[in-house]
Formats: sequence, C-alpha cells, structure tokens
Amino acid sequence: MSIIFKPIEVSDREIITSYTMQAGIPICDLSFANLYGWSFLYRTSWAEYEGNLLIRFYRSHEDPHPRYLLPLSKDGCSEKLAKAIEVLAVIAEKGGYPLSFMGISPCCRNMLESRFKDQFTFFSDRDWQDYIYLREKMVSLSGKKLQSKRNLLNRFKAAYPNYRYEIITDANKDACYELTRQWYKDKSNEEASEDELKLVRRLIDNRDAIGLQAGSVWVEDRLIGFSLGMPINHDTFDICVEKADTDIPEAFAIINNEFARHIPEQYTYLNREEDLGIEGLRHAKLQYKPVEILLKDTAILRTGNTSILDDELVDKEIPSGHTFNQ
Repeated sequence: MSIIFKPIEVSDREIITSYTMQAGIPICDLSFANLYGWSFLYRTSWAEYEGNLLIRFYRSHEDPHPRYLLPLSKDGCSEKLAKAIEVLAVIAEKGGYPLSFMGISPCCRNMLESRFKDQFTFFSDRDWQDYIYLREKMVSLSGKKLQSKRNLLNRFKAAYPNYRYEIITDANKDACYELTRQWYKDKSNEEASEDELKLVRRLIDNRDAIGLQAGSVWVEDRLIGFSLGMPINHDTFDICVEKADTDIPEAFAIINNEFARHIPEQYTYLNREEDLGIEGLRHAKLQYKPVEILLKDTAILRTGNTSILDDELVDKEIPSGHTFNQ
C-alpha cells in the first residue's frame, strides 16, 4: 500500500472540489483558488486514500516536515475519516515528525475530541480565524451598524457617477497586476508583493479553468479595485483577493460592494479570510460586522501517544511519496 502525494494542478480542480464542495466546512483553506493559487509557496499536494481526500503542505520553505488539513470524505463517513487519520499518524511516526492538522473548525474539533479522546492537543491563533459575512448584508449594507459603509459608497458614487464594473479578461488583467505591485510598493513590502503577484497571476491566467469569479471597478481608464473568489461549498463563497487604489478612500467600499452584488444569490455567506494579525486589516474586517469569526485550531497528536495507531497499519509499509524537488 502506498500513498502518493501529487502537486496541485489546474486539472485537479474537478476531483478536489468533489470532496470540498460536499464537506460543508467553510474554511478558506478549502477554496480551490487558495489550494492551487498558493501551492507554489506552501508546496501543497494531494492524494486520495480509501474515499478520503488528503491535503499536505509546508508552512514555509524552511519547514522541516509537512502539515495537513483534516481529511475529507465524500460521504462524511466518520470511520473512513478516522482510518485516514490513523494512516497519516503512521506516516508521521515513520517519518519522525509530529502529526499536525491545521484549519480545524469547531465541528472538526468536536469530531477529533470524540473519536480520538485526549490524543490531540489543540492550539488557537486569533490571527488565522476566518471572517464570515452574510452576502445579502454586504450588498445592501442595511442597518445602523453599517451606516458608515453606506456613506462611503454614496460618496464614491456621487464623485464618480460613471464608474463601471467589469469582468476581468485578458484585455484588462495587466492593470490588476500593476495595481497589486503598487499596493505592496505603498506598503514597502516587496517580498510579499512578489508572492501575491504570483498568486494573482496564477489565478487570473487560469480563471476559467478553475472556475474563478474575477471582477473589477473602473473610472474611465483607471482601475479602482478588483476582487477574486470562488465557492468553498454550496452556501459559502470565498473572497481570496481584494485590492484597491489607496489614493481613493472609498475604493475598497465600492469593489467590496460590487463584487458581492455579482456573486450568485445561492451563496448565503462570504468568507473574507483572515486578518493575519495586521491591525488595520482587522479593524477593516470588523467594521463590516461579520456574523461569525470562525475559529480555526491546530491539532497536534501528542508526543509519544501511539494509542491512535492501528497495530495492523504500523506493521505495514506506507510510503508517502511526492514529486516535489526538496
């Protein structure tokens, strides 16, 4: 028996989303746009094992061992899921590293605590929790709490009555790349600029193949802002990139609102991802009044705890290969 992890390619979208769309887990980590888009940085790879999807990645180029997302089963079978976790525990033990799952939502934590009682230690980090919003609220901005956002929107529309919303195409995509460069130049963060520019290029250049929604707002020939996103599951839509012209105070308000308007109404929730501990980003996300700040824990199999391991599996060879050059 062997488990071969393969780098995530555009062509893997159908099979990967056949698991993620059914899982009902709204974390942004399961958006195919993120799985594929960031795979160059996190060396993300995937495999199937007995009806489960396994996702493996490295937190940085210096990370000595892999991390995982919790395995996903198409039919939600807890026994299949438990068996996949046991197999990954065997692989980790044979590899000499701790088994670590990231992006553990509350329902997933409950499952782990129930099925593997006292065998995992959980850690929480506020910086990596997802912001969940009602799509309708992001469109209407109704209510007293969102009055300031409505004011920004109205101010922009008064100043630029002829603005327009456009789908991103080959004809206008270069402006998106330039706005991304300028955004990070203003922030004096060239390293992050290169990584996110590569992400933006990967997503926009492959937008049709991965099912990406890509929209932009323009005033005459000037790009004001753009957003990229795609579904995580059947009721939650992930917004993985938002960029706007920092010279226009209302730019984020208009691209956020227009992009939400163009997301199909079947999606009740918008996941606008984490704030990464950046004070200004946290403030901005909180101002839109999320309906939930989704907890995402890290679960680590306790050192020396081998009771999780199936004796039959331990006695077998379970090589875990991949095609990345280390």
